[in-house]
Amino acid sequence: MKFDTTNEHYGICDKRELPIFKDLDVESLSYIAGQGNVKAQVELGKRYYFGTADEHQGVIIGSFYESQKWFAKAAEQGDPEAKLYLAKIYTYGDEEVKQDLHKAYRLCLDAASQGYLEAQFTLAYKYLKGEGVKQDFVNAYDWFRRASRQGHQLAQEAVRAMHNEGNF
Repeated sequence: MKFDTTNEHYGICDKRELPIFKDLDVESLSYIAGQGNVKAQVELGKRYYFGTADEHQGVIIGSFYESQKWFAKAAEQGDPEAKLYLAKIYTYGDEEVKQDLHKAYRLCLDAASQGYLEAQFTLAYKYLKGEGVKQDFVNAYDWFRRASRQGHQLAQEAVRAMHNEGNF
């Protein structure tokens, strides 16, 4: 049966729903991701990022290069989670993907600007530490506060700490 990855429900031709992407085997997930499905691209990127060894899903050796490839495809389609993972890849780099802190900052800013909670927290941390961007406590506080308002516990702690230290 051929997968239909064009509709918003990611169903298959007979309209039954696909299994959740995290439960798909590598071959099926790769096929769907290759058809341009953003959620499948992100899931496949995660499998390469973390590496997987599952009897059902198959084995994938962790690879920044392969994960970067799939996250980039999803990021090009605007996915904020993919942008954040790309930012993490460029933050650390390895022998396959060169570290690029400024690129990591730009991707994180883009994802945070889309309202992606984890990206907001990560961006605040980048401003706090001056990672890929000039250290800026005002912007750090602003992004921690945005994440805090959405319930991010570590961001809430960071806002309290900045207040307690007399920074704000």
